[in-house]
Amino acid sequence: MVLQDIPVENLREILDFLEGNDVTAVLRHLPCFITEPYLRTSLEINLNKPFFKLPFSKLPCVKQIFLVGQWKDGWKGRRQLHNISQWLSRCVSLSFDKAAGDTMPEKCLHTLLTSPMMKTFQGVETLRSLTFEHAPSFSDTDAEVLHQLYLAGNELDELKIPSACISDDGLLMIGKSCASLRVVDISYCQKVSSEGISLFCRRLGKCFLEELSLDGCFVLSDTSLWQLRKFKNMRNLSLAECSLLSDEGIASTLQNFNLLESLDLSWVHNLGNISLYCLSQMSHLEELCVAGCFRIGDAELSLLCSPLARCRSLRTLDLGSCSSLTEAGIGGIASSVFARTLRELEVSDTAAGDTCAATLFKTCQQIECLDLSECEHITSALVSTIQEMYSVSNGEGVAEPKDSDSLPLTPLFLDLS
Repeated sequence: MVLQDIPVENLREILDFLEGNDVTAVLRHLPCFITEPYLRTSLEINLNKPFFKLPFSKLPCVKQIFLVGQWKDGWKGRRQLHNISQWLSRCVSLSFDKAAGDTMPEKCLHTLLTSPMMKTFQGVETLRSLTFEHAPSFSDTDAEVLHQLYLAGNELDELKIPSACISDDGLLMIGKSCASLRVVDISYCQKVSSEGISLFCRRLGKCFLEELSLDGCFVLSDTSLWQLRKFKNMRNLSLAECSLLSDEGIASTLQNFNLLESLDLSWVHNLGNISLYCLSQMSHLEELCVAGCFRIGDAELSLLCSPLARCRSLRTLDLGSCSSLTEAGIGGIASSVFARTLRELEVSDTAAGDTCAATLFKTCQQIECLDLSECEHITSALVSTIQEMYSVSNGEGVAEPKDSDSLPLTPLFLDLS
């Protein structure tokens, strides 16, 4: 009897008796509605719900594990760890949501990543990505676990541990163990010093790092920032709230990032004309956030909007809470080299007024999201005009043009609160 002759209702019972590679081989011949659950590549485990131990052979293609919800206390938590560890034998990506990261039990990673199953499949598939939305429970002990994995032949290329409780020693150990990291997020790690970040960056390979987040590293200095210059392949960099950085220090480092696509410098108070000129020459830059930088005035913004600027690929620009900008300065965006390709613009809590907004509406034809919230100079007359032009009943929502000749050309999300 061939596989196609087996009654559909019996196929699931047959799968229960198949092991590992046999399942993968037979799935190619089964009906789609049966194979779909078995061919899934990602698995979300809700820690708030009962989790029953399931043989790994039932879902042999799972590569990504998402843990959501809160861990149980006591023996229930240990049982969760035991049950989940079976899935990590061939797991490539392990992610924790905020609740799972906040309630992570002590030695959780040690139990999960050094389980017998991991050792059995060591060298077949290796863990490449470990990410947390919030990691206050991640400590130097967990950094040692990553070092043990490295010694066993497993090396991460993505690590996100925002708000982790690690010291310079733990960060240095990660640098030694994961020199090939491509994505790193160590934002808001309050126990890490500027010197620790500098030593960490020295350990990383210059050809690998493409994405780095140092948000909230309040002690970060120009000297440590200078260590980033070797990462020529940097594409996404976030330095929000790094208030000790100088305008000159930022510019001298950014000059080395010719491939940079996304940059967050929000609330970096020393940001000024030197850095803005440097940014204007970045031809690959698509997203720029300089919200809360009060030293950015009309003269600084004009450097970005100059006809000689090379940032023609800019799609997203955030100027929120830049208190030194005037309405005329913001209106200058309409004559910038990126005006016709700009899709998202935030000028909330600025001097933007009716004249400026009307100019932006007419010129920025591809704009999809415009944030004018908390702009005191926006009057009810502009709101009424927008409501007449677009099919919206209030100042916030998706605006579809009533007339095909109306501008902008794309649906527009407005926030005029």
